[in-house]
Amino acid sequence: MNLKKYLATLMLLYFCGSSIYAQVKDKLVTISFKNIPLSEAMARIEKESGYTFFYDATQVNSNQKVSLNVSNSSIAEAVKTMLKHTGIQFEITNTQIALIGKKTKKTTGKPIVVRGTVLDENNEPVIGANVVVEGTTTGVITDFNGEYSLEAPEGANLQISYIGYTSQTVKAGNKSAVIKLKEDSQMLSEVVVVGYGTMKKQDLTGAVNSLKATDMEKEQRQTIQDMLRSGVAGLAVGMETDAKGNTSMMIRGKSTISASTSPLLVLDGVIYPGQMTDINPNDVERIDVLKDASSAAVYGAQAANGVVLITTKKGTSSKKPVINFNATVGASFVASLPDVYKGKDYLNFRRDVIKSINSADAASGRYDSPENLSGAELEAWMDGATGDPTEVWMQRLEYNDIEIQNYMSGNEVNWKDWIYQNAAFRQDYTVSIAGKKEEMSYYSSLNYVKNESNIKGGGYSAIRARVNVENKVAGFLTYGLNTQFTVRNEGYIGRDNSYTSLSPFGSVYEEDGVTPKYYPNDNNNATNPLISQTYTDKRNDIYNLNASVFMKADLPLGFSLQTTYSPRFEWTNYAYHRSADHPAYKDEGGYVQRQNTTLFYWQWDNMLKWKKDFGKHAFDFTGLLNWEKRRYWSNTSENSAFQPSDNLGSSGIGFGTSPVVEANDTYRTGAALMGRLHYSYDNRYMITGTVRRDGYSAFGQANPYAVFPSVALGWVFSEESFMDKIEWLEYAKLRVSWGKNGNRSIGEYAALMQLSPRKYFYYDPNTGELIPINTFYCYNMANAGLKWENTESWNLGLDFTVLGGRLGGSIDLYNLNSAAF
Repeated sequence: MNLKKYLATLMLLYFCGSSIYAQVKDKLVTISFKNIPLSEAMARIEKESGYTFFYDATQVNSNQKVSLNVSNSSIAEAVKTMLKHTGIQFEITNTQIALIGKKTKKTTGKPIVVRGTVLDENNEPVIGANVVVEGTTTGVITDFNGEYSLEAPEGANLQISYIGYTSQTVKAGNKSAVIKLKEDSQMLSEVVVVGYGTMKKQDLTGAVNSLKATDMEKEQRQTIQDMLRSGVAGLAVGMETDAKGNTSMMIRGKSTISASTSPLLVLDGVIYPGQMTDINPNDVERIDVLKDASSAAVYGAQAANGVVLITTKKGTSSKKPVINFNATVGASFVASLPDVYKGKDYLNFRRDVIKSINSADAASGRYDSPENLSGAELEAWMDGATGDPTEVWMQRLEYNDIEIQNYMSGNEVNWKDWIYQNAAFRQDYTVSIAGKKEEMSYYSSLNYVKNESNIKGGGYSAIRARVNVENKVAGFLTYGLNTQFTVRNEGYIGRDNSYTSLSPFGSVYEEDGVTPKYYPNDNNNATNPLISQTYTDKRNDIYNLNASVFMKADLPLGFSLQTTYSPRFEWTNYAYHRSADHPAYKDEGGYVQRQNTTLFYWQWDNMLKWKKDFGKHAFDFTGLLNWEKRRYWSNTSENSAFQPSDNLGSSGIGFGTSPVVEANDTYRTGAALMGRLHYSYDNRYMITGTVRRDGYSAFGQANPYAVFPSVALGWVFSEESFMDKIEWLEYAKLRVSWGKNGNRSIGEYAALMQLSPRKYFYYDPNTGELIPINTFYCYNMANAGLKWENTESWNLGLDFTVLGGRLGGSIDLYNLNSAAF
């Protein structure tokens, strides 16, 4: 390929949107992946090293699978190892890596039939291996005997690949070939997120499940709960019942006596007190779920229900900004609703009810339809009554006049159609930009979501924004910011969804055809589902800002220090107006409520870490000092009996003549100390010990603090010499753990006596005046001995990989016991 063609190819790649990555010289890399497309492998190496790959797409197959597992290796050695079996050559100039496809000799003869057999290291056939003619889309897969047969030019390169094995390249010839694939299992080098840090999967001693967002991109999950609904054993996620998508979650069943069962949420390493629906799923990089006491023990007082760790996307090493746009448009459909009787079925139902009530006359036919009667039979059935026999019959069935009138006129109402829409439109748009400039990497996104509800008038909309920045200001010092801002609109008013008591012969509107009829059946059995939507207005705007600012210093001898300050602000603007025309509240003269709330919550985490290897001995220590404070202010104003009218709605609250003002302020604090030490010998024997001491202001003065210990052991017994003869078992690790975690999900003042103000009028007999008097009502007695609830658990687990990496998994047995300290 001449220079012009080479440059043209680079320009074409650039304008087609390929990323050009930042460049960092003379850097050793530690990286591991297995059987992934070459394009993805290049992206990972670029991100790790800062080098830039260039290649001609017509000469290099970027979809072929490659593997790599190196530690502190030069970039040249890493690339050489990755391309070992691909036939691709490379050249490194400065910080650029050029891939050069191996040109094959063209043959002018007829294609030949190439046959062969693919075996593993145990001479067992590899079923379903890919055999592809290099540089083409011609290929087949091996059959049950590991055999293949295809046409290819003589001398062409055949690429043989299979998940869990290193790919091989062979020449196409007339002789049948036998190809042996070598195992290439490196999945255990995957890094997972644990509390206040990360750890290799092979070093874990606790029960942890991980999900990568990239594995679910094609599924277009709309919420974090959707992402977690499958793939995590022991995690139960409820079904969403509203347009917002909020659902409940529970890990390993209910583990509390009376407190919340929701797991603790941790966002980018910081405890997250907000709602999960405020997090844009498109911003999520991975999710890790800590299920046993040992893995969750670092969060002590809040970890009894398990922990969900959410990691958002960070900046890339791309020198140029990488812009992504994601749009999802869909619909939510009504799956199942209670069926009700319609038309004649409803008449027969009503007849059977009346017959059961008046059983003495039931056999006389008095309550049966007269439609098939005539002459003397009809006269006898009428029993002296006059008028239309059908109307007489419906009167006997105790129908109201409006129902009889509508039935006789052929008017029937399907109340489900008035309340529900079969398809609710949903839309979600995200634009993000990521990249790196010098030593600063960045990721930012802006999202808009709007979901209609299947209940007409209901819905939910939100704007979600995120900015993640990390900057290395010196060789040892890094600082960064992770921030999220959300605006939610929860002021939609849907129609009432109760219709099972409504008659299909009722009326939706009054005679004017505009005003909803309050009692559609002309009785008080059921009200019109349109009433609330017609006579009320609501505004509920919620703003929240969640941020974390961190600074990390790498120190000699494997030590590091990190301090993280995480403030959270939330503001609510709520306004509600119930019209004076509301048929159920006509004497009220209109009602308005306005509420403004402010929440300020901060955490300050200070961590000391030490990670050091001494030959076969590996130590990983994390120490934590934490403080937190939460303050909440709420002001509520109400008014009613508006004069001269309530036409201004909530904006005219001052025109009411019965004002009520309330305030609610709350305050709480907490502190914690934590230490965790992980020790590993020869990557075979592991122990993790954790102790955390928590203090929380909501508990009684006699028990403000509690200690939560845990210990876990791991044994990779597949590395023992006595397991060498078991060839089908590639990896196996036994885990056992014990620990105690707490639950502090109680009210801020649960240990204190709580009073509520009351007002009454005192009659002064001397003056004859009514004097307003304040009094107090005690609704919660003090409990100075209120204790922490704790959950003690045992966990026995087995991690395994068998059949050359084709099958792997984890099996856990556990026991939970909740009690007070």
